[in-house]
Amino acid sequence: MLYPEGILYEDAPVSVPLHYLAASVDVLSEPIYHWRVRETGEVSITQMTDPRGLVDRVRSIELVREWLLARPEPEFRDYLRSYDDNTLVEEIPKFFWLVADGDSAYRTAYLQHVPRLLQAIGAERIRGLNGPLRIKYRLTLANRMTAFLTVHRLHRIYVAAQRRIRRGGR
Repeated sequence: MLYPEGILYEDAPVSVPLHYLAASVDVLSEPIYHWRVRETGEVSITQMTDPRGLVDRVRSIELVREWLLARPEPEFRDYLRSYDDNTLVEEIPKFFWLVADGDSAYRTAYLQHVPRLLQAIGAERIRGLNGPLRIKYRLTLANRMTAFLTVHRLHRIYVAAQRRIRRGGR
């Protein structure tokens, strides 16, 4: 297996399949992966609003999905469902914050690439999600960026208020 060249997030199309093929995987109790703090103040690729980060992340996810779909063993259908669930609940929502804070080029890239991924995963998977995610994905698929941004900003306010309430603040 080779790392795909010329894209960010090149590790997932290699490391995710290798995890699925491994006879066992060790879990360590101590952290061995540390985020580097850049002296120049640059953000990490998961935080950048450069459209390339979004495009390459979607492509990385698609490469993993293609590999899972190509496997003939029945258990890989379950692995694909699990991977898709993670994509819908953990991966794509990372883009939401950047879409709201990003420029029109980032929003255009989002609307060009994320709907393709959502369509590949399937509408039935979206139906099973919580309300805010389901609404954001439906708006994404309908190419309704203004409504998406409004819903996301309201959701942001709601989540912040919930956190303050849990901490006993106002």
